[in-house]
Amino acid sequence: MSALEQIGRAMPVATTLQGLSFAGPALARQATAVVIPALNEEARIGACLAALARDREDLCVVVVANDCTDGTAEAARVAAERAGLALCVVEAGFHGRGNAGVARRLGMAVVQSLLPGVQHLLTSDADCTVCPGWVANSIAHLGGADAVCGHVIPEPEEERRLPWPCVARAEAERAYTRATLEFESLVSPDAANPWPHHGQAPGASLGFTRAAYVAAGGFANMDCGEDREIIQRLKRAGRAVVHAADVGVVASCRVAGRARGGMADRIARHIAEPDSLCDERLMPAHAHLARAERALRGGQTFRLISPVPRSLRLLPWQLPGERARLTAINAALGAVPAAARGALLTQMRSRGADLSWQASPVQAAE
Repeated sequence: MSALEQIGRAMPVATTLQGLSFAGPALARQATAVVIPALNEEARIGACLAALARDREDLCVVVVANDCTDGTAEAARVAAERAGLALCVVEAGFHGRGNAGVARRLGMAVVQSLLPGVQHLLTSDADCTVCPGWVANSIAHLGGADAVCGHVIPEPEEERRLPWPCVARAEAERAYTRATLEFESLVSPDAANPWPHHGQAPGASLGFTRAAYVAAGGFANMDCGEDREIIQRLKRAGRAVVHAADVGVVASCRVAGRARGGMADRIARHIAEPDSLCDERLMPAHAHLARAERALRGGQTFRLISPVPRSLRLLPWQLPGERARLTAINAALGAVPAAARGALLTQMRSRGADLSWQASPVQAAE
């Protein structure tokens, strides 16, 4: 049995490997590889690969053309030849059970088989273009960390075409997310990610050392959320994960996407259902407070979770009030020494669910 057949049989869903082809410079001993899952991305894969080629690093790109019914594979080969980019195209069928997590997992396995000496495993999405320095900056961070998470920048022109309520809701979610990340940093500072940091872990911009990816067990078979899930696994294992400000991608704001539950699906749902549930890691201030107080009382590190229980998911109209509550909590925590914050959390919990008060430094220290 060939190595490729063994990879296919080891996949968590039935996988048919339909072809393996190459374009651009020959694979040699590249130390860095980028895996791009692509489902019917003929129109966008060229821009994705051209942006990757700008870095001119010693790089191999693996495009996993999964369940495609268009010319994605050929478009990728043409773009790689034009850009002088070493490319491997894996054409695969998942028989209706595929997703981005499975496609990334397949691409990572193929990379390790083709390039036994590969050290850095990066991944992005076919509808994204990486910002200048994306590859080089990711590699630099991986010199001192196990994983690097970039941030997503909505494509400005496409974002401008979205309905205003959808854009306003996205900004409200981002604002509350920033407050939750600040809360996490105040309760349990992370040496790898001093506040402020973006806290994102998007599949559109992730990177791993080979050792860390293998130790984590690879991407999970999930319709969506495989990106946050693998990063949470690494953090729980004590691995150093950096949320890097200088690693970013520009992402499409299209409403007809490929991944179930992905960014395009979320945008479409927010347009069609303005009152639908918010992001899966946003929950009320009192729930964050309770989790943090329990963690510190038990001598544990507090970290945000995703997804939160459905019963705690927020609705858009709740965001302003919850942000005000959490901002007040953050101000109180920031006014006392780190060693006193556990006791202050207990004090705040005893005041009940109404957390809109603003403690002064004198009150907080009592």
